[in-house]
Amino acid sequence: MSDGRFKPGVSGNPRGRPRGIVEKRARVTNALLQDAAKIAEVVSAAAQGGDMTAAALVLARSVPTLKPEGSLVEFALDTSAPLATQMAQVTQAVANGDLTVEEGKHLTDMIRQLAEVRALENGGGDSSAEKLIEAFKQFAQSDVVKP
Repeated sequence: MSDGRFKPGVSGNPRGRPRGIVEKRARVTNALLQDAAKIAEVVSAAAQGGDMTAAALVLARSVPTLKPEGSLVEFALDTSAPLATQMAQVTQAVANGDLTVEEGKHLTDMIRQLAEVRALENGGGDSSAEKLIEAFKQFAQSDVVKP
């Protein structure tokens, strides 16, 4: 009787795939790799000939996607002020052009998270804090801070 454990060197599936059989995906990949240089030449020639789809494909594969970089932001924000006042300061900074809309969105998200933390620290039962959090959530989802 078997104790249910695997024994070293003994297959759990003796009738499994025989050795040396190449998986279908591996065969397709190997076939494509053999023609990859030719395919790249054809797509490149099409891109140079004005085919915008081919050009987009070539650029997408050869030039890394640009990602936004963090930057230092300086504007007047009174962190000791009530959270609603801080939200207004961020909104005004966006309106003045001191912050981009994206930076303003990130900052309002941070203020909202701070409001949630403060509400939790106060026992979570403070209905005015909950109302403020809900107002921040609605503000963050509104078109005011979206590009």
